[in-house]
Order: sequence, then C-alpha cells, then structure tokens
Amino acid sequence: MTTTYGPLTGVPAPRDQPPPPVRLRGEPASARAARSPITHLRYVALATEDFAGAVAFYEGIWGLYRVGGDTGVAFLGAVGSPEPYVIRVRAAAQRRTDLIAFGAVSPAAVDALAGRLGAGGVRLAREPGTLDTPGGGYGFRFFDPEGRLVEVSAGVAAKAYRELEERESVPRRLSHVVLNSSNIPVLMSFYERYFGLRLSDWLEDRMCFLRCSADHHSLAIAHAPHAGLDT
Repeated sequence: MTTTYGPLTGVPAPRDQPPPPVRLRGEPASARAARSPITHLRYVALATEDFAGAVAFYEGIWGLYRVGGDTGVAFLGAVGSPEPYVIRVRAAAQRRTDLIAFGAVSPAAVDALAGRLGAGGVRLAREPGTLDTPGGGYGFRFFDPEGRLVEVSAGVAAKAYRELEERESVPRRLSHVVLNSSNIPVLMSFYERYFGLRLSDWLEDRMCFLRCSADHHSLAIAHAPHAGLDT
C-alpha cells in the first residue's frame, strides 16, 4: 500500500496494513567485519629501560601474571584470557613498541594474508612458519606503512584461564590497541584493505575505531605528530 497524506496536515493517513520493515542502507559494520581474516588482538610487545619496574607494574597494578620468560624477557598473561600472554616486556636501552600481534582464523588465512601483503609491496619481516613463543602457532610478521612490526598468527595453543569473580579488578583480556599516527586516513585504509577491518566510529577527526568482530573495536588510530603506540 502506498502512503497517502491527509489534506493540508502533512500527516500520514491511517494504514490498513502494517508498514514494511525499514531497510538500512549497506551492511552493518559487525557483519562485514565478521568476514575479516583477523579474529582479535593477541598481545603487545614492549621494550623498556626499566625492565623490573615495568614487570612489577603489570603484575602489581594490572594484575597480570608471568607465564614464561628468560633473562630480560617476561611473558605476562591475563587470568581471564585463554591467550598464552597479552603483554611481552623486554629489557632494552630505550623504550619502544616491539610488536603488535593479531590472531587469524586459520593457517590458510595466514598464508593468504602474507601473500596479499607481499603482492602489494609490503615488506615481510618473517615468512609464514612455526612460532617459537609461548603457545606456538603458525604466523608471519610484516611492517605496516608507518614502520610498526605486526604479527599475525593462527593455531596458537590456549592457556588455562578462569572467569573473573564479582568486583575482581583485573583485566579479562587485551581487547584493543590504540596507534598514534600523523595520517589517520592512510593507516586506516591500509588496515581496512588488508585486514578487512571495518570502521565502527569516529571521534571527530581525531580518532577512528576499527573492528574485526562484534566488539566495538580491536584497533583504534589517534591523531598525533608522530607514529607510535598510545599509552
């Protein structure tokens, strides 16, 4: 039935049938993001000149716990996450972000993504293969347009975890990371193109939020003078 309007009022006349459903234009971002080869953020690897202080902070303030390590390296897990670790801390002369790691849906997706990046002229730092970090798995590493080292992996063995108790103030998991960039559109376009991430939201023109799942975002990009990790 076609909508008709009453005389002079501009108000729709009564219908003899319910109106048709409203069809939103396009596909919801969550549905599009579900087709991404990327599943979630795994961990962030940090280097620091104060190794002992950083480990103490993540264990004492954040409530993470050590799941492995060696001299000058500590792998820290979250009690509520099956990820082998969510933060890696390394002793170094200068503070920096070593690596940002994401999960992929399968080893085949890892190979396919590495192939697309290579064909697109993106420099791989490590070809797909078996990983020797806690949890193992199959993955590769590459440099994004601003020089960050990024890892993508699949088949990583889960660690033991538990549900958090009511009012237990410790992280459940590492859900997202915020990158600083002087050119948000270029970096956003890169991760949309290769990772299949989809835009969830903008904070004016200062920050964008990208998703790979039903979560609001796994990666955010904030405007800043220099590339880096937002802390």
